[in-house]
Amino acid sequence: MVTAHLRAHGALATANLFCYRMLDRLVSYQKFIGMWIPTSSFHGSAVRPGFLFDARFLTHAEIIDLPSHPELEVTERFVDRALEKGDACYGIFDGHRLVSYSWYSRLPTCVSDELAINFDPDYSYMFKGFTLPAYRGKRLYAAGIYRAALAEASRGSKGLVSLVESANFAARKSLARMGHEPFGTIRVFRALGTYRISVTPSCKRFGVSVTTVPVTPTRSLESMDALPPIQPPQVAPRLTYRSQPKAHTHR
Repeated sequence: MVTAHLRAHGALATANLFCYRMLDRLVSYQKFIGMWIPTSSFHGSAVRPGFLFDARFLTHAEIIDLPSHPELEVTERFVDRALEKGDACYGIFDGHRLVSYSWYSRLPTCVSDELAINFDPDYSYMFKGFTLPAYRGKRLYAAGIYRAALAEASRGSKGLVSLVESANFAARKSLARMGHEPFGTIRVFRALGTYRISVTPSCKRFGVSVTTVPVTPTRSLESMDALPPIQPPQVAPRLTYRSQPKAHTHR
């Protein structure tokens, strides 16, 4: 595993990961990198010759069914929270099989059982991206984000905001390839049952903070209903896509 990480990310990143894991064993420690991209960076269609997939938002029934497929790594508790907040899941399908997905919210969202991220609801929080191992390397995750960003832009979202663990170099590289740029850092320490959270000042631009208090929506579900619907028709057209060129952003 160490050898594979060394080959994929280099000596400095591997040493960083080692130090991160050692610190986490001494005291609970997490370091998150905030990344974002404006929805204005997404335009046109994502088309890649030779690959045919269905790409659309999951229906309510499909979301409820996710926990029955353990390979997708979605629990019933996660689904209950997502449906309660009105979160959306954008998926890539190979036939009828969901092979890649990512989630989107305009409300504060749990990042663990005890921590929640708060952010400016004018932005969309992107989280829990996943692709089945057999389908990795095909840029399906990027294609899903691209298409979902177009839908979020139509709902008035200014951009996609996400938190990535600093040691998750694969995810950071994937987002960077799409044009996402870092905007700040959040460090979370936990010792003797007490949290200490530090947030860099640059996070204020997006209203980003991490708290241990229960999630308190800054925008009610009723007001969310006033936004244009995000659910597409039950039968979505088949999508052929290609890797998009790197977006030019001002981050």
